[in-house]
Amino acid sequence: MKEIKLENKDYDFLKGLSKRLKEQTNDGNADPVFWGIRDYKVIRDDSDGEYIGVLDDGEEIFMEHWDNGIDNLRRQLSCFKDRDELNSMNLDDLVSYVENYLDDENFTIFRYNRVPFISDMTGCFLTKKAAQKHLQENSYHYTKDAHTYAMTAWRNPEFEYTIEILKHLFK
Repeated sequence: MKEIKLENKDYDFLKGLSKRLKEQTNDGNADPVFWGIRDYKVIRDDSDGEYIGVLDDGEEIFMEHWDNGIDNLRRQLSCFKDRDELNSMNLDDLVSYVENYLDDENFTIFRYNRVPFISDMTGCFLTKKAAQKHLQENSYHYTKDAHTYAMTAWRNPEFEYTIEILKHLFK
């Protein structure tokens, strides 16, 4: 194994990391924590989805919570049907209207759920600050709802010991 000779900049980096590890929040998790990026993906669930989406020729018109969806769907469909008639329809009737009467393969309504997941594009971060910086600099890879997410490594003795060493390396 190659011997590494530490320079002053390396000691400065380790000293700063040690300080950040001691001072950072754990967001309610057991120590030690590491950070990832939590994002959301859309999973179609036409029978029980919590959200509703409308696509027109593959372009998203809107996607939002089911409870808000009926009013917005009425607004979107008002160009196809009389507004008063739309206001008298419940959401199931509106869905049937889209499916049966618009007769347009390119206009699609669907229900979906937003499922959280930890992004596999990043690995882990030792500090929340580093995870936030990554998210800010690479936001184009994520949805607008992506955020840092703390995870605990308390049953990982090697990681736990390494973090303890780094935290207490400098006074």
